[in-house]
Amino acid sequence: MLGDSIVLIAPNSAEFVAVSIAVLQIGAYLVTPSRRLAPEEMTFILSTSRARAIVAHESCCESLAEILAALPGDTIIRLSLGQAKGFACLQSLMESEPARELDEPVAGRAMTFTSATTGRPKGIKRLLSDAAVAQNRLLDFASGMYASAGISNPEQSTYLCQSMLYHSAPLDAVLAAVHLGQRVVLMDNWRPDWALDLIQKYKVAATFMVPYMFVRLCKLPLEMRKSARIESLRIVTHGAAPCPKEIKQQMIEWWGPVFLEIYGSSEGGGTKITTEEWLQKPGSVGKAHSGADIKILNETGDELPVNVEGLVYIRPYTGDRFEYIDDSLKTCAAYKGDYFTAGDIGYLDAEKYLYLCDRRSDLIIVGGVNVYPAEVERVLILHDDVADCAVVGVPHEVLGQMVIAVVQLQMGREATQKLKGEIFMHAARLLTTGKLPGRIEFVTDLPRDPAGKLFRRKVVETLKTSRLQCA
Repeated sequence: MLGDSIVLIAPNSAEFVAVSIAVLQIGAYLVTPSRRLAPEEMTFILSTSRARAIVAHESCCESLAEILAALPGDTIIRLSLGQAKGFACLQSLMESEPARELDEPVAGRAMTFTSATTGRPKGIKRLLSDAAVAQNRLLDFASGMYASAGISNPEQSTYLCQSMLYHSAPLDAVLAAVHLGQRVVLMDNWRPDWALDLIQKYKVAATFMVPYMFVRLCKLPLEMRKSARIESLRIVTHGAAPCPKEIKQQMIEWWGPVFLEIYGSSEGGGTKITTEEWLQKPGSVGKAHSGADIKILNETGDELPVNVEGLVYIRPYTGDRFEYIDDSLKTCAAYKGDYFTAGDIGYLDAEKYLYLCDRRSDLIIVGGVNVYPAEVERVLILHDDVADCAVVGVPHEVLGQMVIAVVQLQMGREATQKLKGEIFMHAARLLTTGKLPGRIEFVTDLPRDPAGKLFRRKVVETLKTSRLQCA
C-alpha cells in the first residue's frame, strides 16, 4: 500500500539493489538497517518504522524470527532472499507471477535511521509527495558530477561500491549508477588491498569512499601502493566523516585530482568541493552546491560572521523537509526556518567555504577549553605506528573532563609504555597543551561498522566500566 514501510536486511548484493529499486517504484518507504544490529536496536527500528513487510537474507532470518515473535501484534509480512523457515521465498513468489512493468510507478523514499554512533538511532521521514522531485535531483547531481569528471558515457564505465548499502550515501550512489546504465561492482567486506585489486581488474571509473578507507590505504606498504594500477579512476566521491588534511593530501599525490568531497548528513546535504578547490582551501568541505545553502548560527539562532565557529545549518538541495519519527520536539529543535542542523560545529570563510570542527555531541570541555576529538584524532593517525584511534572525554573531578586517546596499533607493533610516550610527544608537537590526551590506551580493535563509522558511544561505555573511570 502507498506509504507502507518495507524493511530490507541483506549483505551488499544484486538482490539488495533490485529490492531497493522495486520498493522505490511502488510509493513505499525503504528501511535498510544493518544486519549486525543488536536485537534491541532492530526491535526499535522495526517498531518505529511501522514495518509492513520485511525482506531478509536467509542468513538473517533465524535471529529476525525471534525478534518478530516478540513484537506485540506482529503482522509483518516475511519474505526471504533464499530459503528460511517462517519466511516466504521472494524468488519463488516472483517465478509464480508473470514479469511485467508497472503501469504507473509511484516514487518511494528511503526512511533513514541514523547510525547511533553516539546514542539511540533517530528515524528520519520525508513526504512521499516530494519523492519524485528528490529522485530527479539526485540523478541530475550524479549526471553533472560524471560530466565534470569527463565520464560522458556512464554506461561504458564501472562504478565500485566500497561501502555498505544500508547507509544512505552509498545506496544513493549505486541507485544513480544503475539508472545511468553503469556496471556496478559491489564489495560486502572491505579491505584496502582488495579495493585496489578490484579497481585494477574492472577498470573502475567512479567510487564512493569514507576517510577511514583513505587512512587504511595510506598505511599500506610502500611497494604495494607503488604497484597499484588506479589510472582508470575519474572521480572518487568521499564524505561521511572529517578527513585529515595530511591524509587527503597523500591520496591526491597518489591518485591524482579525482576527489570530490561532499558534506551532509542523514537529514540532508550540503556542500561539495573538487580537488582543485580543496588544494586552494585545504581542510574545507566546500561551498553549498546548486539549490542548497549554508548558515552558521549560535545557540539562540543568530547568524554568525565569517570565521566564527557555530552550529552548521543546511537548506538541502532537495528542497524538502524531514521529521524525526515520534519526536516532534527534536524535529522542531533541529530547524530554524527552512534550515536544519545535525549538530555539527563549523565556520564559513569570506568566500563561503565551510570548515568543520566536530559534532556538538562529541565536544570535550577541559577546564573550560573546547577540545574537538576530530582534531586530536587527525594528529594521532599521522603517527606511523597508529592504525586507528578514537578520542573521547571522561569525567575529571578538577577539569570537568579529561581527553583519553584509545589507539589501535599497526600490525606487528608492540604496545609498550615507551611507544605511548612517543605517540604523546608526536601529538605535543602539533597540538596545544590543553588538547593533549591525559592518557593513551592501546586496544586490539575499535568498534567501527563495516563502512568505517566509529561507534564512539561504545568506546565511552567501555571506558566507564574500566579502570579509566577513575582517571
